[in-house]
Amino acid sequence: MNTGPRDTTPTDPTRRDAEWQAQEQAVRDERAGIPVDAHDARLAEYRLISRALRHPPLDPVPFDFARVVAARANAIADTDDRVERLLLRLLLGGMAVAGGVVAAMYGAQWWPAVAGVLPLPAGELLRWGLVLAACAGTTWMLGQVLRSEAPAHA
Repeated sequence: MNTGPRDTTPTDPTRRDAEWQAQEQAVRDERAGIPVDAHDARLAEYRLISRALRHPPLDPVPFDFARVVAARANAIADTDDRVERLLLRLLLGGMAVAGGVVAAMYGAQWWPAVAGVLPLPAGELLRWGLVLAACAGTTWMLGQVLRSEAPAHA
């Protein structure tokens, strides 16, 4: 902070008394609502200080401010994750339905081609496809059960 010669503490009792009187005059003028005298800068400064001291200070930041803000951010992120998971499930469901429709419409044309390329007889191919589907379904259900039994994170 820059200081000037008049900012030093007056050592002489007359100057000290004049400063005190100027401060008291500024407080009285401020309370009375008297307009600021443009020619007396020292009195205007004291009035500004008096005005600032009359207003209460701003409230401090609450003790748990960071925890509250972090909790709000996590809640927003969790909501975004839920929306994203829902959209992903809808997309996968739509793709499965589209695959089923395509298989129903064109399956008679491409099934013999697939069965001809694989070394298994046609009856065996269908059975192995059902086994594969059963394994995938069991894995998915096991994942759902384990996820529902997992303890919630704090």
